[in-house]
Amino acid sequence: MDSIDFDELIANLLCIVPRINKTFLRPLEQKALSNLSPTQAQAVRILESHDLLSMTHLSNEMDISKQQLTKVVNTLVEKGYVERVQDKTNRRLVLIRLTMYGRSQIKKSTQQVVDTLRPRFDQFSDEEKAALIQSTNTMKRIMEKMKPVKD
Repeated sequence: MDSIDFDELIANLLCIVPRINKTFLRPLEQKALSNLSPTQAQAVRILESHDLLSMTHLSNEMDISKQQLTKVVNTLVEKGYVERVQDKTNRRLVLIRLTMYGRSQIKKSTQQVVDTLRPRFDQFSDEEKAALIQSTNTMKRIMEKMKPVKD
């Protein structure tokens, strides 16, 4: 990474992450999934992009212990967001998936966030919006390649 200023990259990431959290994630948690804790909302969002996940996989994605996740999943089951299903090939393996209610709540919450944030993007030109789309697609692609840091 000789030709790229690594310190600048890290400084930019440290600046952007809190802004993304404040601009996108907090409104999502506060407005849309207000009946869920931040940890529960995180679990639901991760499950949104997967058909089925094992407890181990979900706990790794969330970077929490399986014991902590069990409490989160129990609450989400009680609230009707997720359900437990047995793996068809390994009956000892319990998988987690969103219910239809959970999916509908995510769709509803996402629309609420879009409706809330859309006016904030009206201040940008079409070129700026296109650049933002390209930048976020690039960040997403690069971040998917990165492995999480384990302590």
